[in-house]
Amino acid sequence: SMDDIKEEEPIDDELETAIGGIVVNGKLGFINGENELIIPCVYEYEISGSGCEKELRGGIWGPTGVVKKGGKWGIINRRGEVLVPFLYDDYYTRSSSGENSLRKDGKTFYFDKGGNMYTTEKERNDSSRIRLARKGFPDEQAWIGCYYNEGKNEYPKDYNKALYWFNKAASQNNGHALYHLGKMYEYGDGVEKNYSTARDYYTKSVSASEAYRSHSLLRLGEMSYYGKGVAKNYKDAFAYYYKSAELGNSGAMYFLGWMYEHGQGVGKS
Repeated sequence: SMDDIKEEEPIDDELETAIGGIVVNGKLGFINGENELIIPCVYEYEISGSGCEKELRGGIWGPTGVVKKGGKWGIINRRGEVLVPFLYDDYYTRSSSGENSLRKDGKTFYFDKGGNMYTTEKERNDSSRIRLARKGFPDEQAWIGCYYNEGKNEYPKDYNKALYWFNKAASQNNGHALYHLGKMYEYGDGVEKNYSTARDYYTKSVSASEAYRSHSLLRLGEMSYYGKGVAKNYKDAFAYYYKSAELGNSGAMYFLGWMYEHGQGVGKS
């Protein structure tokens, strides 16, 4: 069952309520659509720019906001709860997705909408990757498929979920996903082994994507060489390996050398 795979980002009910900044006695607070003060005016009011370009620095966008207190920046949610304490020199980016970044001692720190710090840029990318995958971006869908396929980046190894995401991306002709679907069918990972289906996916991947063309050609070469789903054919294998090697694939170069040396599919060199 794929029930636990959410297609779209769930809508946060809390975001349905408008929230706006209000300044009383030089301090910033927030009111809701009914003009009720929901977050008291205790934050520092700071303006950047001038004339028409004037804008409030800090504030609440989406589920969280960056605000300043005691000369330092922190992050609060729409209920005024402090998610990240006021320890930072400035804010770097703010986002309606609830992800913000703050700066301290010349370094940038990134936070998710729960106020948890991403320890690495990679962790942050992985988190935005699943969101983009759910929104239908094929490259991201293919990567999420890879994570499930290999049990990487804290994703459990799960062939069903890998297939789900690879199929999503493949339906948009994504060469990366088509290549991995080919491999799953060639080796019987989470599906019944089927060489002819594998070949179909590899062939589609060759025409779909420059990035995975050499990998798919290598697999097609190997299938011809070993007679997987087709009659063993050194000449075809050599042709596939040659095309793959032309694209810089080191595995294909190795196999070509082997075939030259043993006079397979080509006059002995």
